[in-house]
Amino acid sequence: MRKRSTDRRAKHKCLIAATALGLGAALTALQPPGHAGAAPVVLTDQQIAALDPVAQAALFAPLNKVVDALGGLGRTTWSSSFSTVAVDANHGQVDLFMADSSRAPAMIDAAQARSPGFDPSLVVVRPAAASLAAMHAARDSSSRKGTPMRCMPSRWPPTGRG
Repeated sequence: MRKRSTDRRAKHKCLIAATALGLGAALTALQPPGHAGAAPVVLTDQQIAALDPVAQAALFAPLNKVVDALGGLGRTTWSSSFSTVAVDANHGQVDLFMADSSRAPAMIDAAQARSPGFDPSLVVVRPAAASLAAMHAARDSSSRKGTPMRCMPSRWPPTGRG
C-alpha cells in the first residue's frame, strides 16, 4: 500500500513540474514586442483561448492596465483628440486611436504618471477619423434634430474593455 502512495506522489510531482515548465515556456512566449532578447510572437485566438487561466491573466493584466489608464483619460480630459482604445492580445499590444496623433505622447505620459504599472511600450498609436468629443457632438446634434437614431443596449462593461 505504501509503494502505491509513493508512486502517486512521484507522478503528481512530475505533473506539477511539467505544468510549471509549460507555463514558464508560455509566459516566455507571451513577452510583448520590445522586450530584450524576445522575438515578437503572434498568438492566434485559438492559442490564447487554449492557455490556462494563469497564462491568460499574465497576458491580459498589463494590457488591461494600459486600457484602463488610457480609456479613463480619453473619456475625460483628452476627449478632444482621443477616439478609442483596443486590445490586440494577439500581438501583445494596445491600439490607441487618436484624431490628433501629435498629442499621443503627452497622453501616454499622463497615463503613465497616473497609473502605476503602466507600460508605454505596449501602446501603438493609430490614426482615427474623429475624436470622441466630435462623435458625441454628432450624436447629440442628430438627436436634437429629431433624426431617428437606433440605439442598441451595450453588453460591454463600463471600463470599455470587451
